[in-house]
Amino acid sequence: PLRNAPDQLDPGGGAYALGAAACWGTYIVFGKRVSAQQGGAGVVAWGMLAAALLIVPIGISYAGASLLTPSFMLTGLAIAVLSSAVPYSLEMLALRGLSQRAFGMLSSTAPAVGAIAGMLVLGEHLNLTQWLAIASMVLASALTALR
Repeated sequence: PLRNAPDQLDPGGGAYALGAAACWGTYIVFGKRVSAQQGGAGVVAWGMLAAALLIVPIGISYAGASLLTPSFMLTGLAIAVLSSAVPYSLEMLALRGLSQRAFGMLSSTAPAVGAIAGMLVLGEHLNLTQWLAIASMVLASALTALR
C-alpha cells in the first residue's frame, strides 16, 4: 500500500500481491485441467467439504457451540453456496469453454465489477487513485492475454 509518496511502497504488501498473483495463476492452470475432466464440478463439492472440515472446527474454537445452532448453520450454508459453491462451479464451466488467457483476462475485471457493485448497491465511491489502480490491473491482464 502507498504511504505518503508513490515511491514508498510497502515490501510486505508487494510480496503479498506477488503471492496472490502466483496463487491465482496456479488456480487458472489447474482449474482448466480439472474442468476438462468428466465430473470436474464434483471437485468443487469436494473442495467445499475439505474447506468446511478445516474451517468449522476453527470457528467453533473461537465462537463456541453457538456456531452450531440451526440459524447459524443455515446462514453459513447460504454464504457457502452463494459465495463459493456457485461461483466456483460457474468458473469450472467457463474454464471448460475458454482458454486460460481469456479466462484470466475476464476474471481480472472482478475488481472493477466489485467497485461498480459497491457504488450501486452500497453507495460507496472510489477516489481517482483507486480507479486508476483497478484500470491498471485490468489493462495489464488484457495486454498479457493478448501477448
